Amino acid sequence: PTDSLVDAIKTHKPNLVVLSAVTVGYGQSFLRAVNKSLYPASRRTKARLAIGGPGMKKRWKGRIKADHLCETINDCEVFADPKLYATKREK
Repeated sequence: PTDSLVDAIKTHKPNLVVLSAVTVGYGQSFLRAVNKSLYPASRRTKARLAIGGPGMKKRWKGRIKADHLCETINDCEVFADPKLYATKREK
């Protein structure tokens, strides 16, 4: 599936790529796929990469290349919508 995602990023050139990682059975494979393929593909198209799932920050922070790690849908919403992000930072 990594190749399909990379191809979709190249083809569609999105502004934002959100990857759901609710269940990651093969941690090292996931880490490698993101760091070696998905993150570089998103950088080439100037897309931001957000990865979401429970325990995401605790498990992957500092090890995985992403613009944002989300633990809840609200975390992802705030990251994806600049107006929400600015409002949350002001509080």
